[in-house]
Amino acid sequence: MAARSLSVIEPTGCYALDDLTPGPAAVVFSAPGYAASEEARVELPPPGDEAVVDGRLEAGGRLTGRVLDDATGSPLRGASISVEGTLASAASTFPVLAEGESDAEGRFALAGLPRRFSINVAAAGHHARIVGGLETGAGEVRGPIEVRLRAAEPGETPRTELAGVGLQLTPDGDVLAVIAVVPGGGAAQAGLRGGDRIQAVDGRPVSELGMAGAIDAIRGPEGTTVRLTVTRDGAAREIDVPRRLIRG
Repeated sequence: MAARSLSVIEPTGCYALDDLTPGPAAVVFSAPGYAASEEARVELPPPGDEAVVDGRLEAGGRLTGRVLDDATGSPLRGASISVEGTLASAASTFPVLAEGESDAEGRFALAGLPRRFSINVAAAGHHARIVGGLETGAGEVRGPIEVRLRAAEPGETPRTELAGVGLQLTPDGDVLAVIAVVPGGGAAQAGLRGGDRIQAVDGRPVSELGMAGAIDAIRGPEGTTVRLTVTRDGAAREIDVPRRLIRG
């Protein structure tokens, strides 16, 4: 959750955040039509001093697709599609995360996307689904993709489904620590367990990806695998973990 947010309408692009608690902090910049910036780490000084952090934004990517009923293949109108991210709680004049709604043919389009992201798709009477491991370059268009939602049975409470490995993770310095392993998931099959520390995802260090980026990289299409570099008892090894559909 954002500790402080600020909307700026200023031709020079200048901004100021006052009365912040001294210590380590992270600053993220966003603007309509642009991908949110990577976190800029800064040490906030004591009162009376100031730290200077400049932000650079690049054109966001674009994603197109359709939302369909899984059983019938019929288009779902009015489904909400939104990008997951840490800016969702920020108080802002501008929409800081892409979001949209499907039309009568189930079609949707999202713009201003970061390089790696996940989307949350939900429709009335259906189980929601998180689609992760999506990537697009600056100004590029990806798609169309197809998202199929399962209808909830009468009296059944809609849940959220996603394709993943079945891990509960928490940041621990420059790595991700495994809190718990979902029984029957791909991680359990591969032998991961609580206390393992994930150093890299498909060869890319967690310190480079960041927590959100690493989690997005671990997610991906059902039936594929992801290679995790895992440290246990001081020894590192690479483990191929299958992705499966996980129902919340």
